[in-house]
Amino acid sequence: MRPGLAVAVKAKAFVRLAGWLGPWTHQARTPERVRSVVVDGTWSGRPVKVRRYNPRGRPHGVVILALGLHYQGPDDPRADRFARVLADSGVIVWAPYVPTFQGLRLDPDAIAEFRDAVAFVLDRTEGTVGLMSVSFGSVLALRVASDGQLADRFHRVTTFGGLVDLDASLRHALHGPAGAPAEGADLSRNLPVVWLQLLPHLPLAPQDSAQLRAAWHRFVRHVWPEGPLAHDRSAQIVVAHELARALPEGLRPQFLAGCGATVDGLTGALQRLYLLDAGQLDVRPYLAGLRAQVDIVHGSDDMVIPASQAEVLRGALPPHIRARVHVTGLAGHTGVSGGPHEVLAGAGTLAGVLWSLAALGVAA
Repeated sequence: MRPGLAVAVKAKAFVRLAGWLGPWTHQARTPERVRSVVVDGTWSGRPVKVRRYNPRGRPHGVVILALGLHYQGPDDPRADRFARVLADSGVIVWAPYVPTFQGLRLDPDAIAEFRDAVAFVLDRTEGTVGLMSVSFGSVLALRVASDGQLADRFHRVTTFGGLVDLDASLRHALHGPAGAPAEGADLSRNLPVVWLQLLPHLPLAPQDSAQLRAAWHRFVRHVWPEGPLAHDRSAQIVVAHELARALPEGLRPQFLAGCGATVDGLTGALQRLYLLDAGQLDVRPYLAGLRAQVDIVHGSDDMVIPASQAEVLRGALPPHIRARVHVTGLAGHTGVSGGPHEVLAGAGTLAGVLWSLAALGVAA
């Protein structure tokens, strides 16, 4: 694309994105002219599933999304809205389903699943594409963008709320930004996921592990969707006790601890984090293979992954990579927030974030 035309395309996309992603727009509103379809296929003999979002009119580019840990994957309403907003700016958006992440497991299997889906998409796409990650999806995006067989297919990578150090991020999810044990509803929402990672290291029979895993999944499905329960820890604890009744009596204490319903859930998780092999998901040994420009976006009030990870990631990138860091007070972990004063104070950063998103689909 010619430089002058590329700037015009980015400017148009910028305006459309600003209209939908700023704190002046209610987050329940969604572009109506974007259509989506689920595409099933295979790659290297393995099944893949990707949701494709098509803008109205002729698209000017393609963007692939690497989403974080969520049992719904691309069907999560927040992920679906963002994909539609991005598509409305004039690009085709592909959002792969990653079964391991949908199972709330931080496991290297997720990287292979995402790579298969990306290769499936690239096989049906001409030219280079943009790649964007959300939360733990940064591990998937950065590993694939650093893959020697695929790296040249990406012209730009944007991470939102991403990480480099898994141990530091999990501790932040439990401690909060002040380094003290997290308070309020965030603890009950984060803690079960940490315990799900620790579950294979607990001295339990396979059937007991399976029951605990299923119970924590049920709890997460209650407390993660946006609504009154998402912000009321007392109500979350009531739900935990209700769900515990369906478990064998011997499993109830561990289940309740993992839901943050007892004081030993937090301390027990912190004491066992050393059992996790965080190196399996460390992207740093692979970043030399990157070819794309990188934008690192992080919310300063992120309660899951600390904003400090933005600079850690920037420092881990090889010297040949053009990179920019955008830390904004207008975003939490997965969405925008803030009022008029915050908008005025962070207008420059917000513009930088929106421009990086507008550029994702423009190979110029």
